Amino acid sequence: MLPKKPRGMAKFALEGATSVLLACGILLLSHAQGDQCTGNNLSISMKSRLECGIFQTVLTNRTGCIRTCLTTLKCFSLNFYQSLTNGSEICELVDDVRKNKLHGCMKKHQGDHTEIEDFKPCHPSRKCETRTRKALEENWYQLGSKKFKAFSEKKTWHEANEACGNIGAILATVANEFESQLIGEVLLPLIKENPVIDVKKTFSPIGYWKLDGSDNTTSGLSLAGKVAYVKDEETKTTVLHFPGISSDYATTPRYDLSADFTIAMWVKVFKIESMFLYSYWASSLSLFRFVLTPDGKIEFQSNGLIITTSRKIIPEKWYFIAVNWNSQNRDSRIYLDGLKAAHVSGVFNGEMAPSTGLTNYYIGLKLDSNGPIHARIAHLMVFDQRYYGPDLIEIRDATIFGKEAWLGLNYRNTEQEFIWPNSEPATYKNFAPGYPDTPGSNCVVARDWDIGKWADTKCSFKRPYICTKPA
Repeated sequence: MLPKKPRGMAKFALEGATSVLLACGILLLSHAQGDQCTGNNLSISMKSRLECGIFQTVLTNRTGCIRTCLTTLKCFSLNFYQSLTNGSEICELVDDVRKNKLHGCMKKHQGDHTEIEDFKPCHPSRKCETRTRKALEENWYQLGSKKFKAFSEKKTWHEANEACGNIGAILATVANEFESQLIGEVLLPLIKENPVIDVKKTFSPIGYWKLDGSDNTTSGLSLAGKVAYVKDEETKTTVLHFPGISSDYATTPRYDLSADFTIAMWVKVFKIESMFLYSYWASSLSLFRFVLTPDGKIEFQSNGLIITTSRKIIPEKWYFIAVNWNSQNRDSRIYLDGLKAAHVSGVFNGEMAPSTGLTNYYIGLKLDSNGPIHARIAHLMVFDQRYYGPDLIEIRDATIFGKEAWLGLNYRNTEQEFIWPNSEPATYKNFAPGYPDTPGSNCVVARDWDIGKWADTKCSFKRPYICTKPA
């Protein structure tokens, strides 16, 4: 049983921690007795816990519980109680106090519920601004003097900016790391997944390997050497890792590429050098090669055709790359992240990757030299028809590692810099490594798989978006 609180102290009943927390600029509100969402209610189900917004449970005292909530931007309130079975102190972090109210989670029993409203995001010995953190009505969230809201409907950057304006807001401006964390940890996870295109049903690949360990034995994928599935730190997903050691490679079944085709994949290299990403290439028989050149360009070659991007990629950054071939127009194109990066037409009259008695194509191997590849690859796809920009963007979006949402930042040629919709320059930036880097990609998204870090992309792409307005 928790000790009874003296009357008049319900708001700040912190059992000895009050003076410390107030010195740190913390304001605790609505210290309500009882909450059917806490684990003390033995009948509560996991579904009910999720409905009540409980996202993490930790064993700690009340002071530790409050401090944990304060340092977790996703936490807007907390439940604290003592176990009826062994007396241990239990802390539950709640991501949205509105859920407690909506689902009737404020019923009396042993324990209490505390809302966190104001905090100082710095050491109490420093002079710093107190920031208000609130979960508001209609899914708005307040941090300091601004309110933010995520919208799941996909729009172009300009459509999204107009939609924000229609509700008295603008596309989100981000002034500091705390606002960036709020977007990455709170708002992006709230975006609802629109019906995701099923690549297999919509685009009918003749070969598709997710390369995350889920490909079944009938897919024909085979790993050799020390090639293995690993958890990628950036995307938090499982991908296929090639450690850069000779004779470490993978194989897929061979497909006839003599007519129209498209090959696409996600790739991240760890250094710039010659790498055979997907190929059948040897001195005795060279069918095709989809490679990284020694100077960082993507190149495709087959029986006399060579097409190379002018744009270079950089290490330790994920790219969606694709190459297609139109046999009627003798036309080939390479795409980087859905944007055309190279194009040749009418210059090749030979047969593209002709049919032979071979059984395999190779990932990460030049057959006559065993050249190693130090890279990670995901979602390798082979289609027996040509796909261009709009289709490839859909395929990219269907296989991307997480959610993206428009921010208000865009590059204006007149100012030659990134500007917010209110015409203020970007004094704070949180671009992911390697960004911004794409010519013609003047608008900026935040990505949930990289904890809200930013990337530049084409303004005509359709994405969810985040609005902001004064509190």
